[in-house]
Amino acid sequence: MVKKSGSILLEVLIASAISAFILSSLYSILSQVNGNVTRMDRISSIDMRAFLLQNQLERDLSGAFIIYERQPKEAGKKDVDAKDVSGAGDKEKDKTRAGEDIGKKKKQEYENVPLKKGFLSENNGDNIKILSFITNNPLKSFDKPKPLMARVVYKLVQDTKKNRPVSGGSSGSAGQSFRLFRQEGIVLGFDEFNRTVPKSTDFELVKNIKKMSVEYTVMIKSGDDKNKKDGDAKAQGKTTGQADQGSARAQEKAPEKEQKIEYKNFKKWTDEEIKKTKKYRPDFCKFIVEFWDDAKKTFKTFEFKIYMYQVVAKPELEKKTESAQQPQLSRLASREGQNSQTGLGNNPQGNINLDVILGKNNRNSRASVGANNGAKKGGRKNSVFNMFLSGNNL
Repeated sequence: MVKKSGSILLEVLIASAISAFILSSLYSILSQVNGNVTRMDRISSIDMRAFLLQNQLERDLSGAFIIYERQPKEAGKKDVDAKDVSGAGDKEKDKTRAGEDIGKKKKQEYENVPLKKGFLSENNGDNIKILSFITNNPLKSFDKPKPLMARVVYKLVQDTKKNRPVSGGSSGSAGQSFRLFRQEGIVLGFDEFNRTVPKSTDFELVKNIKKMSVEYTVMIKSGDDKNKKDGDAKAQGKTTGQADQGSARAQEKAPEKEQKIEYKNFKKWTDEEIKKTKKYRPDFCKFIVEFWDDAKKTFKTFEFKIYMYQVVAKPELEKKTESAQQPQLSRLASREGQNSQTGLGNNPQGNINLDVILGKNNRNSRASVGANNGAKKGGRKNSVFNMFLSGNNL
C-alpha cells in the first residue's frame, strides 16, 4: 500500500495551526492577568489611601465642637470708665465712686465667649492649606492616658520630589503632588498650639495627592428669631399661670409653620464666614480629593461628605413633661385636702402636708405605725423591738 505525500503535509499544517492557536490564547491570558494585577495594585494603593483619609477625617470631624471661655463682660468695664471720667472733678464723689467701683469689681459679671479659631480652614488657590479644629476623638495612645479633647491640625504640603511631568507633558500644575500631614496636641488655643507643640509630632497621613479641596455647608433656619420675639412679648404681658395656659392653647390651635432651611456653601472658614452665618463651625464638609497612582500615570477622584454632629435641644419636651406632672400633683393635693377636712378635730387648720404627698416622711410614718402596734399589744419589749425594726431612733 502506497502512502500519499500530500496527506502528511496537511496533517503537519493542521497540527501547527492548532499549536499556534493554543500558544496565542495562552499568551493573551497571561498578558491579561499581568495587566489586571498591575491595575489592581494601582487601584488598591489609591483606594487604601482614600479609605484611610476618609476614615480619619470622619473620625475627627464627627467629634468637632466649639469651646467657650469664661471672660469678664466688656460692657461693665465701659460703664465703670465712663463714671470715672464724669466724676473726676469732685474729690468726695471720686471717693464714693471708687468704693462703688471696688464693689462692682468684686461682683464682676462673666460671660461665655467662644474660643478664637476654634474651627479654621484656609486655602492656597484651589487646594486646602490648613484645617484645624478641636475634637473629642483624639488618637489612642498606649504609653500615656488618652485626653478627652485635643486640637487637630491638617496641613497640605507640596512634595518637591514627585513634581515631574506626566507621560511626556510639560512640567506645571498638572504634575504637582502633595502630602497631607496630621498633628495633634492637648493645647486647645490655635496660636499657643503653634508656639508650644513641636513640629516633630506631625506625621504623614497620605501622599501622592494631586488635588484636595473642601466645601463647607451651613444650614440656616428662617423664622427662628421672629417666633422667639413674639413668644417673649406675649409672655411679658401675662402672669406666669396665664402665660402657660395661653401658650398651651396657642400651640394646640395654631398650626405649626414649616421652617425654611437655607443652605450656604463656603470654600473656606474664617472670621468672615462666622460673621456671615453667625455660626462658629459648619454643618457639612464635602471633600474632593484626587490621588495619583504610585507610577504617577493615572489618577482617581474621590468625593465624600462628612456630617458634624451637634447637640439638639427641644424645650417643647420639657414643657410637656412639666405640664403632665402638674395635674398629678394637684390631684394628690386635693385628696390630701379632702382627708384633712374630714378630720378637722385632729387638724383644725386643715393644712396639706406636701411631705406626705411626695413620700418624704414614709420612714417616720412606718416607725410610728410599728410603735403603735407594739404598744397596743401591751409589751414594752415588743414596742421597742418594732421601733428598732422600723428604723426609728430609740
